Amino acid sequence: MQRKNSAFRLRKRHLAYILGAIFAVLAFVFIYRSMRKWELASGRLPAAAYSSKGNYPGFENEDPYADDERPQTYYEGDLYTLKDNVETVLFIGIDKFESELNREDAYRNTQQSDFLMLLVLDHDAESCTALHINRDIMGEIRVLDFKGDPVDSYVGQLALSHTYGSGGMDSCKNTVWSVSKLLYGARIDHYVAFTMDAVPELNDAVGGVTVTVKDDFSAVDPSLVLGETVTLTGEQALNYIRARRDVADSSNLSRMERQRDFLSAFYNELKARRENDESLPADIVLTLSKYMTSDCTVNELSDIADSIADYSLDRVEDIRGEAVRGEKFMEYYVDETALTEQILDLLYEKEE
Repeated sequence: MQRKNSAFRLRKRHLAYILGAIFAVLAFVFIYRSMRKWELASGRLPAAAYSSKGNYPGFENEDPYADDERPQTYYEGDLYTLKDNVETVLFIGIDKFESELNREDAYRNTQQSDFLMLLVLDHDAESCTALHINRDIMGEIRVLDFKGDPVDSYVGQLALSHTYGSGGMDSCKNTVWSVSKLLYGARIDHYVAFTMDAVPELNDAVGGVTVTVKDDFSAVDPSLVLGETVTLTGEQALNYIRARRDVADSSNLSRMERQRDFLSAFYNELKARRENDESLPADIVLTLSKYMTSDCTVNELSDIADSIADYSLDRVEDIRGEAVRGEKFMEYYVDETALTEQILDLLYEKEE
């Protein structure tokens, strides 16, 4: 009888342990979900910056959605979920020519990213939207050591993020990190960086881009007359989208407006010529490859080029904010509310 009572008490103890473990797990799940709900309700976009390549310095283990759970966030009482079939590509224009680049291993270089544009490809809607990013935006920049590892960060013009690294892939990845940080952790799948030599080639690949000249270029290129409609040749195209200090309106905002005009006109030419030449996007990629640094394979670049040519261009947006004169250079401060709403519109869908 005593043995039976002992066995009974032992079984009760085991059952209590099991029930305790179950309740502990349930409590952990409840607390985790409560904290997650709080994080979403706080109005912050999920900090999920990473590349599909998974090899960016400092990005290790920063993909909390690797189990295919799409990020969600609340904004002004509405629930938003990351779109399911969207691909993002950051285009980086370097203010150097290929012959001027120094690609030796180093933690600093003299290159800056004069042009930044995030292209959002919506493969379900078969459309693309471009977000033009001001080089003067004040954002977080990582400082790299001589091995290319991040050791510190500071707030400065986004253009400077490319100066850390050798000027090659490490500098591009550093720029991706800063842009993603600016955009509240928006995922950037790929980057494509190109030097200024690419602009004349890009222009001439579609037989020239037609624009209405919006500034006084008499000190830079007298053939670009204010108010006239011109089909740009190679060097004209470079002058039109690059020149800033020697034109009447020397602001970067004015230059960005010219760049958007050029890109919209280029897109229309590409679409029109693609109807008679299916291989044109791939040919452009091949032509520009010698000026390019990218994490894409040739096939990925070709697919992106085909998507750009096939899809409709919904719009080219810029980021609202205020340009102010800093101690030495212009500084641009973004409108945080407007930028949050832009990111939600570009990358998220509102749940009904």
